[in-house]
Amino acid sequence: MNYDGDINFKKLEELSLLLHRKFTMAYTMPPEAKETRMSYSQYLILELLRKGGTKSSSELAQFFKITMPAITNLSKKLVDAGYIERIYSESDRRLVLFQITKKGINFLNLMDQTGKNFIKTLWGNLSPEEVKQLNVIFQKALGLDDCFNVDD
Repeated sequence: MNYDGDINFKKLEELSLLLHRKFTMAYTMPPEAKETRMSYSQYLILELLRKGGTKSSSELAQFFKITMPAITNLSKKLVDAGYIERIYSESDRRLVLFQITKKGINFLNLMDQTGKNFIKTLWGNLSPEEVKQLNVIFQKALGLDDCFNVDD
């Protein structure tokens, strides 16, 4: 469908950009987030390590489709800040693994809570039916097949 000139779609574009800015601001408001000056890629590294456990430099480089020196640069900042730690393989000293630290987990937990609070503030005035409709719209926009049961 061609949305050129559609006033409703134009309004949706503007509101989407505003919503994006609000999300960005909400996630950078906690003092911890301001102090870390963490890039989105570094944040994703923390998430990958939290969800997937220990990862090698090459696994991270493959995931991000970037070079090993770029991963070294990203990870060094996280190691220096105490969010992740390097683990050297006993069998192959060239193999460097990264593991999230307690400080890294605490930071992600804080960001999770910040996000949940923001979402409650943002969508808290919607009725249950509107929330259900919004879930369907988000799933469709993200190309997700009915992976979340919204009938409950």
